[in-house]
Order: sequence, then structure tokens, then C-alpha cells
Amino acid sequence: MRSPHAHARIAHIDIAAARGAAGIVAVFTGRTRSPTDEVVDPHADAGKSSEEMIRHQDVSFLAPHPPMPADRVRFVGEVVAMVVAETPAAARDGAERIRVDWAPLPAVTSASAAAAPDAPLLYETTASNVCVNATGGDAAAVSYAFSRAAHVYAFRPGSTASPA
Repeated sequence: MRSPHAHARIAHIDIAAARGAAGIVAVFTGRTRSPTDEVVDPHADAGKSSEEMIRHQDVSFLAPHPPMPADRVRFVGEVVAMVVAETPAAARDGAERIRVDWAPLPAVTSASAAAAPDAPLLYETTASNVCVNATGGDAAAVSYAFSRAAHVYAFRPGSTASPA
């Protein structure tokens, strides 16, 4: 089962009817998982080439990525319950029996709105939704290269490329 909300508290998940359905092997939620279950942090691999240019001082916080959240969803489609069954039909039937009481929270739908100082916070322990604020490259070298280029084109979202 997935969240229909962009941002909401999970007030209660009722999985009793799903567990009692025919062909159901198990039903899991973020609350039914064992506290000793390993949660893989996708940021733990510091050797990722996409993250090599990010400096430690540029990182405000590492957002947790549990397989299923226990208390709050942070995007539409986030998994909140999983049904293991003997057949796909039984799994669908079990999933349809799960009831979630949602408490919708304020949400925004663009990255720029989420980065604004007054945006609703996704993580209560942070001061902002911005996890990483990094710059890279050599601005002087880029400016020099543009100043010597035979042709320069600028792209503006919503328009076609045009000579600058």
C-alpha cells in the first residue's frame, strides 16, 4: 500500500483484516518491522562518484530513508505497508483490506518551494529541507571559456535555445 498524500502523519494503520484474509503469509508496516532490522542508508557509500564532489561542510543533514516509514510519509507513493501472499490476487486482496488513518500535513510540490525558508519541514529535527548546498567547479575558468567561445547559447526553461 502506498501513500496518496505528499506529506502526512500516519495516525494509525489497521492490518488485522489483511492478516486474516485467505492466502496471506505476512503483512509489514514501518511499525511492525523489528527494531533490529537493518535499514540500509543509501548515503553510507562515500565512494559514489556522484557524491565525491560534495564536501562534508556542504551537508546539513542526511535524510533517513527507511523502507517503510513508521510515522510520516514525505511523498505521494511512499510505501506504508507490504503484503506477502501465496498469489498476486491474494496480495491485492490483502492490500485492499488495509486501513490507514491519515493526518495530512502542509506540502509543496516543487524543489524551489521546498527550499524556501517558510516551507513546511519534512524532518522535524532540521532547520530546513535543504540537505546539501554545494557548489563546484571553477567560476573564473568557466567565465574565461565563455568569453572566448565563438558562439554562446542560453537555455531558459519554457523557451527554446537562443543566441545570447
